[in-house]
Amino acid sequence: MNKLPIRTCTFHNESLTSHIQRICHLNCISPHTFWRIVTPPGKHYQQTSISHVINITPNSIVDLNLISQLTGLEISEIENLTFVPALRKWYGNDTLPEDITSQKVLINMLDANTKFCPLCLQEENYYKLVWQVKEITHCEVHGILLSKLCYSCNKPIPHLAPGSNPGVCPNCGTKLYTKNSGFIASASGYINEDWYFLLDPLQKPLTHSLLYDRKQYLALKLLYIASEKADIFSRDRALKNISNFTLNTLLQIARRTAWVDHYVHLKVILALLRKLGITLIEFSEMEVNEDFCKSILIYPKTIKDQYHCIAPWCTSFNKPGSLKRIAIPDKLQLNDDNFYYYMCCTKCGSQYGINTDTHKLHECGYLILLGWNKVKPLLEKGLNNQEISAILGEPAERILKCIIFLRPIMLSQEVKIKYPNI
Repeated sequence: MNKLPIRTCTFHNESLTSHIQRICHLNCISPHTFWRIVTPPGKHYQQTSISHVINITPNSIVDLNLISQLTGLEISEIENLTFVPALRKWYGNDTLPEDITSQKVLINMLDANTKFCPLCLQEENYYKLVWQVKEITHCEVHGILLSKLCYSCNKPIPHLAPGSNPGVCPNCGTKLYTKNSGFIASASGYINEDWYFLLDPLQKPLTHSLLYDRKQYLALKLLYIASEKADIFSRDRALKNISNFTLNTLLQIARRTAWVDHYVHLKVILALLRKLGITLIEFSEMEVNEDFCKSILIYPKTIKDQYHCIAPWCTSFNKPGSLKRIAIPDKLQLNDDNFYYYMCCTKCGSQYGINTDTHKLHECGYLILLGWNKVKPLLEKGLNNQEISAILGEPAERILKCIIFLRPIMLSQEVKIKYPNI
């Protein structure tokens, strides 16, 4: 099939699945037949339950070139029927990342089924893309609550079912514009304004800077407004507006010190902006004071950079930055002290913990304090493991482990050792 015989234009803010339903109805084909034709090899089989993805990241589930060929729409026009413009606000105008579905920028923000205004359907029979947003609960034109279920069969309306047709329930065939909820919804504040900004392809991205990359500058802008646009960053001021977890995450992104690649979800941004009475348009146009950026980026050394390996045999001995953070040491033997941060040496593998009260580095084990500092001098004097155990009052098994560990080190120093029969 090269093209559909009957083509039609799009409506303002129409969703892609709505347009597919209308053009399929005009050409007397099933929406799922159309979906099968535009599905690339190896992609998901046509399932009604995942049809909402077509409106979010269409490239992940359909071939836009084939849709363009069939409908006569340009690819940019097709993308404008989806949430791609909103994602471009996030990622800039560059090509969207291939793993965009796994990054979940819009997670928990969009409905898997269609909401609708029966009065809008009566005037113009199509589904608006913005109705898919969870927090948009009423029609901005008529002020009534958006309906989620069919009035007759009480079932949800999927975005694309085999029998889908705008304004008609695909489950029972009831016309959806024959009845309305009758409930007048309260004003939505910035909600509609923010989402129409996100879905407008002509609006610029949320962040743009010549000095910082996109993610870094986004974090700096969020920290800036959380600090109530102060000249210098203040942790206490920021904590009045965001949680400690969010604050630490933003600081790691801004400073590029995160262990893993973090993503600030749109839900977090919108919650902060609405708390402070800032629209997305205002946020996109906002510039961050350079002194504020410096107060974020010029910060004390990280914990791992303040400490170094204290194993005398290690090539990284007394070299700051040689340690990396770990979750929990393999063998935690810290004399019941309270430790809050654990690290290991990237060269020799020695593991350490930082004391909560003294903030001093301690070995997780006994190879330095016992093995190197006490057992080694006695070995150099020619004592055997039983004699060393008796002198130090330590279990023979622990002394034996120290000797086994010290053996290659002392051999390299040409020290004669009396080894036990093992």
